Amino acid sequence: MAQSHASNTSENGARDDAGMIEEQKAKAAGALRDVASMMRERATNAPVPGADRAVAAAARPLESGADYIEQHSAGDMWSDLMHFCKAHPAGALTIGFCMGYLFHKLFR
Repeated sequence: MAQSHASNTSENGARDDAGMIEEQKAKAAGALRDVASMMRERATNAPVPGADRAVAAAARPLESGADYIEQHSAGDMWSDLMHFCKAHPAGALTIGFCMGYLFHKLFR
């Protein structure tokens, strides 16, 4: 009985975690799409010629990043990150150093 209750609690917790992850993924993808949309909107009013093309080129990776987040599970993203780190160790160390530095500056 106690083991059954613990098993049900564990399954409910895993379901809650999965739901929370999906919710956060949707928020992140939505935020990326909102930024891309805002960039495009502001570029249409820019006085600089060609700004709309440059902004469109900058917005495309944001939208493809949003698609990636929506289409892949957290495990898939982790696997891709590990593959990148193994294929590009110097790049992974550089990114890790930069992220650590930014977190240090933001949260000290």
